[in-house]
This record gives sequence, structure tokens and C-alpha cells, in this order.
Amino acid sequence: MLLLQLILYNSEDLEELLPPSEDELFVRQSPLPPPSLKRPHAATVQSDNEDNAFLVGSDANDSDPDAYTIRKPQSKKKRAKELEKELQDSMLAGIELEIGKDQKKAGRKARATKKDGKSDSRKSRKGKLGSKSKDNTTKGKKVKGKAKTKKARPTQEGYLNNIDSLFTSNIYDDANANLNRPSLNVSSTLVKEQALKSLLAGVPLDDLNKARAQKQHILRATKTLGARKVKADGKGGWKFKGMTSSLYNHQVQGAAWMRERETGDVEPLGGLQADEMGLGKTVMTIACMISNPPTPDSTSRCTLIVCTPALVTQWESELRKHSEPEVFRRMLKYHGKEFSRIYGRSAEGVIQNADVVFTSYQEVLKSYPRFRPPKEIVLSEKKREWWTEEYEKNRDILHRVHFHRIVLDEAQIIKNHLSQISIACRGLMGKHRWAISGTPIQNRVEEFFPFFKFLRVPHTGTVEVFKENFADPDNSDTTDRLHSFLKQFMIRRTHRDSLFGSALVEMPKNTQRTIEIEFNEVERAIYEAVKTRYIQKINR
Repeated sequence: MLLLQLILYNSEDLEELLPPSEDELFVRQSPLPPPSLKRPHAATVQSDNEDNAFLVGSDANDSDPDAYTIRKPQSKKKRAKELEKELQDSMLAGIELEIGKDQKKAGRKARATKKDGKSDSRKSRKGKLGSKSKDNTTKGKKVKGKAKTKKARPTQEGYLNNIDSLFTSNIYDDANANLNRPSLNVSSTLVKEQALKSLLAGVPLDDLNKARAQKQHILRATKTLGARKVKADGKGGWKFKGMTSSLYNHQVQGAAWMRERETGDVEPLGGLQADEMGLGKTVMTIACMISNPPTPDSTSRCTLIVCTPALVTQWESELRKHSEPEVFRRMLKYHGKEFSRIYGRSAEGVIQNADVVFTSYQEVLKSYPRFRPPKEIVLSEKKREWWTEEYEKNRDILHRVHFHRIVLDEAQIIKNHLSQISIACRGLMGKHRWAISGTPIQNRVEEFFPFFKFLRVPHTGTVEVFKENFADPDNSDTTDRLHSFLKQFMIRRTHRDSLFGSALVEMPKNTQRTIEIEFNEVERAIYEAVKTRYIQKINR
């Protein structure tokens, strides 16, 4: 049974796939980052006139979205270093737990030494965030720079970083909260400026100042995506070059924010797209893919989309539906060993030269070797030596290719950092990384850890370091620090948010009804058996 499906628009594309040989958004979305981090760069827009250069917004003048300078393509030496670092991170993902155990042992020894008075206090702080900077921590004082944090601009309120909704959001209540809001004023004009002005019509006077700021925000978003590529569609939406579908106002904002994350100078070069269900996360991701294609000097042109098996076909149909046929001409569905059997040594080249590759989490799991050293290997150094050889020998194609972009759909699947699927996803190599989930965390703040590791967020460290820096229930500063980090690379809007006094997406009124059903005898017996078993396990 043939498990590979190759999607091409003409037969000549197959030859192009084979290798020659056999063998910060327009405005800052967050208060100032921690002192140990650099400030995000301003909007980066690919030039329509330069093939090998980029237009980069100047940080010195945030009020002028048209102030750009030329940025040279990345040097070969720098690219080689990045590829080497990606390979190292990919390998370390498999032994992260082992490294954490070693650090725990080292920490216990350090604490024991400290009690004996043989260690100075500075060594005991090793591994904590910002310990290299004298200004980051002082005795009994908060991190410097917090008191100087700038107040959020009006354009940032609610709809760009609604972090608190991660724990309190209810999609039904959120949608019903905006039922009485007026519909957005729609203009038939195709002129961008006139379309933006028409959005202010009907806005109450009390909300007019905020609406004007939102208008400027959308204008900046259109320029970030490309001033000549985004035009009014005459129906209240925005036509983006390369897409067959129009974008809503909030989708233009989201796509522009995603593009800026990818083209900025501050890691991670991607982020967490956590908009509530129904706001168009898939469409915004497609717009981002179109707005930031790989450059001619890229090592790979491929975007890898990882999702559940049921959504593989859905993603393919969404790309066909929302994008022009010539944009993504080479699309593949990857199904493991059958792919390698067909293409042999050319398999890696086929993937690297494809525009989009769809695969499932199970295929990613199969592609990454497991850390199971022989019992006779006891020393940590020997285990790492064994793992280096095992990793290089048994990693499959998905972990040999360096992708231009990696997209994890329904990314909450990786929330358990100990699961092999989570480890395998963190071991993928790519320049830009996106985790897409309307419910990224469900139980504990610690569930953010796998997202931080997958996205390559600086200062993440091991899970123990992460808990100490971002999830210490006895230290309120860790919550503030977590929010400060998330505001840099996460976008979160809900149906309760609004633009120009109207709901982001008009939804019909919904009603909820709870129906209680009694178990029959068989169901009750199964339920009681499972319940008893888990109670016994918990009480052990």
C-alpha cells in the first residue's frame, strides 16, 4: 500500500525536487524585557526591489513605520554556526532529563559544601536567571528595571496579549459577552486610507481615541506585511497578495505580528499563537508563510507542519483554499519508511526542496531515537558518549533536515515534557518555530516548559531551572517574569476582545444545557473498577 502522496501542479516539479547528486510587531507588545535580554527589533519587511537584501525598521524612531535601512544577507559562517547549534540542541533534547539529574546532584553537593562554609554565596546562585548581571538581583529587592517599565500603549490593550484569559477563558461566555456590540462599519472603497477611516464611523465618542489608535495599529500591520501587498477588499476585509481569501482586521494584526517575530533580531524567531478557537489561527499562519518565504541563500525552503492524522488532509485543503496555486507548488505528505524506500538517498533533498511537508506527531516520534542506554553503562559521561553515537546512527529524515519553518498544530500535545512525543518535537531542527494552540496549558504553569524548549527561548534551562525562574508558587516575582517573557513571543486574543467597538468575529448567540445521564450496570461497574484502581495507586 502506497503511503506517500505527492501533490504537484505539473510533472516538471518532480525533477526540481530531486537534488543534482544521487547521493516586534510595528509596536512593542510588552513592557521592557528583563535586563539580561536585548530589546526586540522593529518591523522587518522584505524589499520588493532587492533580491538579496532586507528592509529593517529603525529602533530609534518607533513613530515612523517607513524608516528603513538595508540589512545584508546572512553570512555563510553565521549560517554554519546556527546549523551547528541546531544540531547540538536537537541531540541534547534526548538527554535533557539526564542532564537535569546531573545538575540536581551537583546542586545538592554545592548546598552541602555551602553548609560547611567551603563555598561562597555567589556560586549558590549559579543557574538562576540573570545571575551574570550585577544589576539583575539585589538583596531583598526586585529585579532592576521593573519600576521603569513603560506603560502599555493603547494599541496593546486586551487583544494582543490577553495572558490572564489562558486560565479563565470560556469560549461560550466570551462570545455571548459581545452579542450586543454593533456590527463593524463596512465600506465598499478599495482605497486603504478611506477604508481605515470608515472603520471609525459609528464608534461611540468614549471609545474614539482607542479606535484611532487601533486604526494606526492596523495601518502599521499592513505595512509590515507589505504596503503594496495588502489592499482593502471593499467588504470590510483585507486582500493580501498570494492569498485567495480576505483577512479580517485582527487577522492582519496577527499575521503581521507573526512575520515580525520571524524577521526580528531577538530569539525566539517564532512564537506561541494562542488565539482562542474560531479566530483564524490557520489562516494567519498561512499569511505568515506567504509573507516570509525562504531567501535564496536558505539551507532549506521547506515548512514542516506537524498535526494529528485527522488534520493532515485539513491543512492541505486549507492551503489550497486560502493561497494562490503558484505559492505552494510542491506539497508532500510524509509517511515514514515508505518515503525513504521510494526516494532512497534523495529523500532528504526532496523534503528540503518542497514548499510544505505535512506529517503527524507519530511520524516525528518514530524519527527520533530513544534514550535507553545499556544497563552496564552507569557513568553519565559514558551515557552521553553512547547517546551521541545512537543519535547520529538512528535519527531518521525528519531529524536530519533543517527546516525553514516548523509549525506544531494542536501543540498542547507536547505539554508533558517527559513524553517521547514532546522530546521528539523539541529535537526537530528549524529556523522559525511556531506552536499553535488555543489551550496551551490546562493544569499547571509548568506546562509552558516544553513550549519554551521547542521555541528555543533563551534562559529556559532545565525543568528545575524553569520552575525556579518562572513557576515558583512561593515567589510572586516568577509570575511577573513569566508574563514578561510571554508578552514577547505569545499572541492571545479571545472572542471577548473587540476592535472599533465591535466583536472580532460576529458569532450567533449560544445556549448551554447540561444533561445528566445515569450509568447502566455495566458502565457503573467499569467506572467503579477504574476509580478503585487509581485510588489504590495514589495511596501507595
